[in-house]
Amino acid sequence: MLDFAALRGQITGPLSVAECQKLSELAAATETVRALEVGHYLGLSTAVLLDSLPPGCELVTIDHHQGDEWCPATSPDDFLSNVDPFIGDRLFVFVNDDMRAALPTVGGGFGFVFYDADHTASAVAEFWDRAAGLLAERCLLVFDDADWAEQSTLRDLAEADGFKVVTGVRFHRGDHDKSDPETYTLEVMERG
Repeated sequence: MLDFAALRGQITGPLSVAECQKLSELAAATETVRALEVGHYLGLSTAVLLDSLPPGCELVTIDHHQGDEWCPATSPDDFLSNVDPFIGDRLFVFVNDDMRAALPTVGGGFGFVFYDADHTASAVAEFWDRAAGLLAERCLLVFDDADWAEQSTLRDLAEADGFKVVTGVRFHRGDHDKSDPETYTLEVMERG
């Protein structure tokens, strides 16, 4: 198992140690053959997913690397350099594009989804509009910063499509936000 504190020291990212650990546990427990990540920044969450998803599970990850009001622009080359040691023989598809353009091109059947892209309500709605039809009937949906009002609109959209909240951990944002190892803001939902 990864040392998540050490990994956070190697790859900058907006997940705490507790969130990395939970994302790893959820990914390891999935039985899907296709996983989708939207919003990977410099690759912290991608490294966790690559290390944790079951063998034979393809990971498709999308980010435009242009940044937004919460995260600065990043280099696709830096992202690839950070995640390269974790790819191994896994089926891995990296799409360097805006999710609005990319999602219609990546196929469907995703049984595991991690969303940590643009947190505005409009972007979340656009994500769901494009992604909902790509998800398997049995699917686990995880998204970060669920304690933020606009990001939490994803919960309502997913519930309307049959997902149920199964988070099981109370949200907590420490004084040093994601640098606090105990910060936890992941919403976990499942269908099927």
